Amino acid sequence: MSVSFDPDETAERLQMFRAHLGLPAEWLTLRARERTDLARMLAAIDFRTIVTDDGEFQHPNLIAILTPDFRLAGYLFGVDFAPNELADAVRQARVGPIAGRSHWRAFLAAALGFAVSAFVFVVAIARHRRASQRSTG
Repeated sequence: MSVSFDPDETAERLQMFRAHLGLPAEWLTLRARERTDLARMLAAIDFRTIVTDDGEFQHPNLIAILTPDFRLAGYLFGVDFAPNELADAVRQARVGPIAGRSHWRAFLAAALGFAVSAFVFVVAIARHRRASQRSTG
């Protein structure tokens, strides 16, 4: 699905856009009926544009990946994507994080950091005590 961010978009210009890019027939090309709807949708995916003095749009080149319930799952930036990159992003958005994989990675990294810090702390305390005992003994 391709969504126009031009509040003055017309059906005819969308057809020209589709033809120019050679978009597949099964892709939807959409435009908002109301400016407020467009503004709300662009805000929801945190997409911003700048209109230049000559009326052209400056914008990031990206694909916003949505979940089946239309929540933003992430972005792919650029204009060229490896087929597996887009497929992986869509698959991830469909199923969500695999068994909370990203949360578990963060938890394991924090647990490992805590364990290493605790070990260093215990070793430092033990060395300090030994050094104190030698100096008093």
